[in-house]
Amino acid sequence: MFLFTYLHEKIRDNHFELSLKLINTITSRESAKYQHLTKEEVLKKLNNCIVNPTKYQINTDAFVLLSGNLKHNKIVELFNKLNLDLNEELLKNEELKNEIGLNQNTISRIEKDILYNKINDLVERRNQIAHGSEEVDDILSISELEPYIQFLEKYCQAIFQTLFEQVIKEESRHTFQKVENVIKIFGNKVLAFELENYTIKVGDMLIIQAKEGRFYKKPILTIQLDNTEYPELIVTEKTKIAASVDYKIKDNHTFYIVKK
Repeated sequence: MFLFTYLHEKIRDNHFELSLKLINTITSRESAKYQHLTKEEVLKKLNNCIVNPTKYQINTDAFVLLSGNLKHNKIVELFNKLNLDLNEELLKNEELKNEIGLNQNTISRIEKDILYNKINDLVERRNQIAHGSEEVDDILSISELEPYIQFLEKYCQAIFQTLFEQVIKEESRHTFQKVENVIKIFGNKVLAFELENYTIKVGDMLIIQAKEGRFYKKPILTIQLDNTEYPELIVTEKTKIAASVDYKIKDNHTFYIVKK
């Protein structure tokens, strides 16, 4: 169970302030964008976050309040409300870096907003067309549009991966516990470690924190004790077991198992 209080303080504070702004926007009817909402619904969710943190819903619309045209710097600003430095996180994504054509020597020399100029260019083109500008004389051909589509696919995938990893990171802090005694890693697939007062079974999740700070969550495929496989083990005293996952694990990784 992930409690509302587990969220970072910055996210909780922003949720409160932005929910109040959302209520004001709904009340004044400044935008047709929020006609599907009522101030009562927003207040109910906000109240539950405070008085019932085990069963709550976030006012997600509040975090994109009148967001306007989403150029890259605006997207970064939105994610900053979630206590997330999107520029820094995106540069950890190898597929996106390859798409942009970056390496470690060029990253520090380039203004980050310039890296994503395809998004900004599309926004400008959209604005010109939407506002009926007569200056749109360089309409992209199909072949010219394809690199934009390919870039946007990698960009959106990288953002999704960043968010997914942030969820896993928070789980590692609040609903998982660190494996304190790692004994050895075999074949980059099998983790040997020590357990005590714990019930572990095939299918339980293992969180893996890589050296560069990225997080992954993988199911345990097999469990072994004294070279014998078990679907489930109930451990009462300190016991050395081995668990395999479908991921290349390394000695410099940190591991977490579900709190029980």
